[in-house]
Amino acid sequence: MRISLARSLYSESDIYLFDDPFSSLDIDIGKKIMNNCVINYLKEKTRIIVTNSLHFLNLFDRIYYLKKGQIEFIGTYEEIKNKDFFISLNKLKQDNNENKNLLNKKEYKYYNKKFKKILKDEDEEIGNVKLKVYFEYFKYMGGFKLILLVIIIMIIWQIFQRLSDYWLVYWSEEKNQKKEKKLKFFIVYSLLGIIGTILIFFRILILSLMDLKLAKDLHKDMLSSLIKAPINKFHEIIPKGQIYNRLGNDLEEVLFTMFGIGNFLVAMLSVFGSIILCSIYDKYSLILIPFLSILGFLLTKLYLNASRPLSRIDKISHSPILSLVSETIPGSITIRSFSKVNKYLEQFYEKLNNCYIINISLQGVYNWYHEQFDLIGLIYIIYLIIITIYFKNNFTTQSVGIMFTYSVLLLENLAYTFSMFADMENCMISMERCYNYTILESEK
Repeated sequence: MRISLARSLYSESDIYLFDDPFSSLDIDIGKKIMNNCVINYLKEKTRIIVTNSLHFLNLFDRIYYLKKGQIEFIGTYEEIKNKDFFISLNKLKQDNNENKNLLNKKEYKYYNKKFKKILKDEDEEIGNVKLKVYFEYFKYMGGFKLILLVIIIMIIWQIFQRLSDYWLVYWSEEKNQKKEKKLKFFIVYSLLGIIGTILIFFRILILSLMDLKLAKDLHKDMLSSLIKAPINKFHEIIPKGQIYNRLGNDLEEVLFTMFGIGNFLVAMLSVFGSIILCSIYDKYSLILIPFLSILGFLLTKLYLNASRPLSRIDKISHSPILSLVSETIPGSITIRSFSKVNKYLEQFYEKLNNCYIINISLQGVYNWYHEQFDLIGLIYIIYLIIITIYFKNNFTTQSVGIMFTYSVLLLENLAYTFSMFADMENCMISMERCYNYTILESEK
């Protein structure tokens, strides 16, 4: 309405026709437009106004009252204000205004609460990552057949890795160290190492190809879903920063999750290999390992209860920063023109501080988790020292060396397995967020 009024004023006409220009305006704005625009700016012009705003009639030179398409009265405000029909109209208008004000007071809280925000806050999932997200993740990677192939390759690699270490111990304990014998030991040891290297190459190659397939298909499905999403129910209420965050940070983290899963499988298989090797030299360790595993599982569960919601909040906290940057860069000229640079800098630093606060909390939980595993490792080292001192006649120098090496490695791999499992769960939150953008409601 105000834009239409401004356009009409620019026309510089002699006669102006207004059709109820105050109907969509509140009383204060209506008074300003009436005084500044109609009365003062157009004071030398002929102004014909159709209106239901009775409180402006005292400003008009001549008043026409129409009823059912016919003129019922012509005169001035002094003449019409004492007419019965005007008194009844004025009373009816006042009653309607009172009822309207009463309705606004009663429903203000409801409407204010329901329609307060135009933009929608980012959704946050609660609880564990659903199994459906894991299934979709493996599906995007190429299916369970490729995953099974990777696991088989890793099992064979772990067998050759442990055979190589065991062969090295056997070689060091061999008393007959003739030249021909040494060559035989060296050839066998080299072949075991070469086969293990080839298996590692194929593992990384397959995981890389699966990673490329995941990136291509997931990004394609996300874009397709975003294009088909309804404008009024999605694009008009979702800030751009949320979309940039899903297509950027979350998708990038999903790609690195693939190698996190590979490291988890490597650590898990290394644990089994170390258990088998340690049981050859120290059967008592098999009694302590289950208790350490249960303790590690409980610690991991406790860690996930704290880190999972923090990881979700951390990912959400990037969206306001991206939204602010995407809004300020196109409007940088306007911001500088009105000297509002400091205002937007304060907003940027505030959002950045909120993001860092969450990140620092997440790092604190992560460091606490690893400190607990270091404490478990210290307990296990004390156990090994006591065992080797108490049963020193049962161990050779080589067996003590390999027992300590693989016992410490066993504990490190056990801690690394639980750590990678927890990190994989947190990384799957990014997959969860990306997958939610592949199942958006399509426009009808």
